[in-house]
Amino acid sequence: MKCWKDQCENKLEFVCPCANPPVYSCDTHISTHIKTASRSRHLPDPLTISPNPETKRALIDCLHKSLSDLYELRRKTVLDLTMQIKQINEKMKIALESFDEFIKNQRKIISEIQIVEVISNSRKTQINKILAAEPEEAINLLKGSFDIFDRFNFFIDGVGILSKIEPFKNESNRFIIFRDASKKIVKTDLNNNYSSIEFNISLNSRQSQYTTMCIIPGNSVFCYGNYPQAASTAFIIDLNNNVKKVINVDNKLGLSGSIYYNNSVYVFGGYTGHFYVNNAYRYYFLENKWENLNPLPVQSSFVSCIAKNNKILLSGREHSKIYCYDIIQNSYIELHDIQAGIWRKIICENNKNAYVIEAGGYIYEGNQEWKAWSTIGSSETENTDLIGCTVLWQNKVYFAFCGYNLYEFDMKKKKCKKIKTI
Repeated sequence: MKCWKDQCENKLEFVCPCANPPVYSCDTHISTHIKTASRSRHLPDPLTISPNPETKRALIDCLHKSLSDLYELRRKTVLDLTMQIKQINEKMKIALESFDEFIKNQRKIISEIQIVEVISNSRKTQINKILAAEPEEAINLLKGSFDIFDRFNFFIDGVGILSKIEPFKNESNRFIIFRDASKKIVKTDLNNNYSSIEFNISLNSRQSQYTTMCIIPGNSVFCYGNYPQAASTAFIIDLNNNVKKVINVDNKLGLSGSIYYNNSVYVFGGYTGHFYVNNAYRYYFLENKWENLNPLPVQSSFVSCIAKNNKILLSGREHSKIYCYDIIQNSYIELHDIQAGIWRKIICENNKNAYVIEAGGYIYEGNQEWKAWSTIGSSETENTDLIGCTVLWQNKVYFAFCGYNLYEFDMKKKKCKKIKTI
């Protein structure tokens, strides 16, 4: 009798009763026979004859080691999942402790926690696939799952999960601008006698004071575009450690307006270096991608924005109209025409009213629904272009002009005043 494998002269070690007559095999080719033969032929009758007990013991040891490795893989995977859940719980606890109006936002919190559950269920499904797979396939699945786990961690630590759970109010106690034609950021502390510090960030090119900026969660600033040479650039500056993250951009613009709302930054209008545009874009953090929106009704630069209830109130420099952009409908409604020609405007809001402040012009007040508007007084500011990011802090709005003059608008007193030259 010879081994079933052609031209094999090895010593026979196994007899497999899966066929009639039985299949004889050496220890080298027995695993190949079991893998290649029909699986159903081996189910009722296991491999029963092993003339060499030492070889049988070696095979059992090999199978035992494979099972041990699989159990160890499952143990580590479960441990990793437990650690991730623990991190989520700790970060959720920190987020909950920071809520100012926790009771009022219960429904929002529950809705956003479901996002965590969806991601956790996705990971659980992936782990079940790994445990049910053959060892080689399980390793490949496990390698592929690392990308999912990394993205999951990024959104906890970055602007994803926490920003959705926390009711972001676009507030900051720091006012940020670029020094013109440099790579320096000027950071003014609104809580500490308006003291300012400067620091360099790592960029490939010098930035303009007109770089579009808006506050985003995580004590960070989203920067977009450049001027006078329009540039396809966008990046995030972390104000905690001055680290930047570059984001790919397909278009080249400067002098745009931007606002953060619900895990996205919305960018409106701008300047190409030759003419003004009515372009509108949305950058979605969770998918790291840009989306084209319906264009503004008019060409506009220096667009100022505020957002709430899936709507964005906005106005720009090249016109006198105030618009409302509906995020769900991806459409615009003209709310008011202040009929004042071309003005630079600052838009802000408290819990009761919205305000449009004209640079060197008047202050307009709108009701909570942004429908009724009236003139309430003079802005008493200079009439030049805006720079930096407009920020809200303790019911006051801070903004600056190209002369680096910082102004404060008190929404209770409804008055503007110059704070300092930065």
